[in-house]
Amino acid sequence: MRGAGRFCIDHQASHIVQESPHALAAAGLDSAAFHALADAIDQAFCVIEVIFDGDRAIDYRFVTVNHVFEAQTGLHQAQGRNMRDLAPGHEAHWFEIYGEVALRGHPRRFVEQARALDRWFEVYAFRVGDGVRPLVGVLFRDITARREAEAALRKTETQAQLAVAIARLGTFRQDTETGLVYMDARMRELRGGGEAEVMPLAETLQRVHPDDRPRLLQAVETAIATADESGGGGFEVDYRILWPDGSEHWHAANGQVEFEGEGRRRHQANVLGTALDITVRKQAEAILREADARKDEFLATLAHELRNPLATIHNALQLQAAAATRMDAPRLQAMLDRQVEHMMRLIDELMEVSRITRGVIELKVEPLDFADVLRNAVEAARPAAIQAGHVLTLQPADTPLPVLGDAVRLAQILGNLLANAVRYTDPGGRIDVHAWRDAAGIHAAVADTGIGIPPGHLGRLFALFGQFDKNAPRSQGGLGIGLATTRKLAQMHGGDVQAASPGLGLGSTFTVSLPASDGPAAADDAKSRPGSLPNPVRVLVVDDNRDAADSVAMLLDMYGATATVAYDGASALEALAQWWPDVVLLDLGMPSMDGYEVATRIRQTWRDRPVMLVALTGWGQAADRDRTRAHGFDAHLVKPVGLEALLALLANCGGAASPPK
Repeated sequence: MRGAGRFCIDHQASHIVQESPHALAAAGLDSAAFHALADAIDQAFCVIEVIFDGDRAIDYRFVTVNHVFEAQTGLHQAQGRNMRDLAPGHEAHWFEIYGEVALRGHPRRFVEQARALDRWFEVYAFRVGDGVRPLVGVLFRDITARREAEAALRKTETQAQLAVAIARLGTFRQDTETGLVYMDARMRELRGGGEAEVMPLAETLQRVHPDDRPRLLQAVETAIATADESGGGGFEVDYRILWPDGSEHWHAANGQVEFEGEGRRRHQANVLGTALDITVRKQAEAILREADARKDEFLATLAHELRNPLATIHNALQLQAAAATRMDAPRLQAMLDRQVEHMMRLIDELMEVSRITRGVIELKVEPLDFADVLRNAVEAARPAAIQAGHVLTLQPADTPLPVLGDAVRLAQILGNLLANAVRYTDPGGRIDVHAWRDAAGIHAAVADTGIGIPPGHLGRLFALFGQFDKNAPRSQGGLGIGLATTRKLAQMHGGDVQAASPGLGLGSTFTVSLPASDGPAAADDAKSRPGSLPNPVRVLVVDDNRDAADSVAMLLDMYGATATVAYDGASALEALAQWWPDVVLLDLGMPSMDGYEVATRIRQTWRDRPVMLVALTGWGQAADRDRTRAHGFDAHLVKPVGLEALLALLANCGGAASPPK
C-alpha cells in the first residue's frame, strides 16, 4: 500500500536487514523458515537475481517476494519472472544499482523514481549469500504519496512567495522568547531601508510613529494572550512608519501566532506577519473625508442661501394677499424680482459647476484683446462697487494683450473675481485692477482691501465647496463654488488663477494668468441688447402649467409677438390645425402627451411646413440637448428662460406662417 511520511525500518525489518546474509546462507533460499520470515515483515521485501551481459546488468528476476510486495509495486505474480517482462520501460539505472550491489557486496540506500511503475521508492538493497549467485535482497517502501505531498507543498510555498512578491508584501517574524524580529528585504524596504535583517523589538519600534506604537503593541500582545490551539492569535492593525527622510508611510499589518512542538512541548514560538504599504489608500481616504465634509457644509450652506429668498418671497406673497397692505405694488414687485433673480443665480451656479466639472463646456475660442474683456468686466462691476462704497480702479496695460479665448467665459472669470472683491470688502474699501504682459503670458490682478484669507486656507479656496470658516469675523457665506468654477475655466484656456493674502483682515489679490496669443486681437463685437422684436412673430406656447404658459405669452405680446397658448399636447395639435405659428415653445414634462411626442407628431404631420420647435425644460445637460435634437427640436432653452435670451431667439423668426394646407 502507498505510504507517506519519513522512511523508517521497523524492528523486524532491521533485524532481517542486519542478519539476512548469514541467516539466508545458513537456512537456504527455499527454506520454509525464510518464507515465513519474509512474510512477517510489514514492509515490501523481495530477493532478486541480477542478469548480466558480460559485466553489464541488463535485467533481474524475482526469486521471491513477500505479501506486501504486490501492493507496493502494483506488479502481479512477479515471482519467477523478469522485470523487463513485467515493466518493459523500466529504467536501466535500476539494473546498474542492483548489479553493483551483487558484484561488490556493498549495501545501497537510495530514493529513486520508477517511471514505468509511476511510483517513487525508498530502497535498501544488500547482497544475499556468499556472492556465488548474483542475489540481492531489496527492502523498500512506496513513497509516492509523500513525494507528491512534498511537491505540492513546494508548489504552494512557491505560489505563496510569488503572491507575496506580486502584492509587494513585506514579511516579518517575531520570536516570542528572544524578542528578536526578523524582516525580509521587502519589509526593510517598506520601512525606509538601512536596517538590519534581525533587530530587537524595541529598535524596530523606533520607526513606528509615536502615536501609533501603543496601538501596534496592544494588537500583538492581545494576539499572543488569546492564542490557543482552537484558534485566536490573529491581529490586523494600521500604523505609520517614519522613514529616515522624515516622510510618513502607512502600513497595514496582518499576523498570526505560530505554535511549535508536540504534546506537552507544544508552545508559542513566533508571531508571523505581513505588511503592506497603504499610504496612497490613506491619502485617498483623507481626500474623500474632506470632500464629504465639504459636501455636507455645502448642502447646509445651500439650504441657508435658499431659505433667505424663499422667506422674502413668502412674506411678499403674504403682503400681496393681505387686503390692508400698505406696501405699494412696484416696491413689492421689485422685492420679488430681486429674490427670484437671486435664486436663479444660485441655481445657475450649480448647473454651471456641474457642466464644467463634467467637461461638457465647449469654449468658443477666437482672437481677443484681453484688455477689452477686462475693461468691460470692470465697468460691469462698477455699479455694485459704487453701491458698496468702494473705490474701483483699473490700470490698463501699456501694450495689447492678445489671447485666444472665449469672450463670455473670460468675462465670467473676471466677473467672479470682481464680485468676490466687492462682496468681501468692507464698505469704503478699495479694489485695484491692473493687467500686464511678460514672458510667461498675459496677467490680470484683482487686489482688494477686504477681509483677507488666513494663510492655512489659501490651498482650499479653489476646491469645490471650499471656504474658510463661515463663523470667522466678516465672513460672507456663499456656496463656495465660484472660485472652483473660475479656476477651472482659466485652466480650460491653458491658464490658471492664484490667490495671495498677507492674512486675515489684510486684503487679498487674485491673479488670472493666460497664455499670450501671437495673432492680432479681434475687434470689439459687442451686440446691442435686444429690445422689441424687429419682425412680427407668431408663437404657440404649450405648457401644462397654466401660469407659466400665460406669463410667457403675455411677455411675448408686450414685445411685439402674437402668442397663443395650449395647456396640453392634444390641444396644441388642434391649435396647429387652425393657426400656424412661426415658433412653438414646448414644455417637455407634460402628462398624457409629453413634449417629445408632440414634436414628433408635428414633424410627421406637417413635414413641409416651416416651424421652429423650441424645447422648454428644467434639464440642460448635453444628453438632454441631444435627445431634444433627435426629436426634431431646433432649440433647447432651460427654465427659467431669460427674457433677453428668448427675444434673441425669436428675433430672426417671423413672416413664415400661413394657414396649414
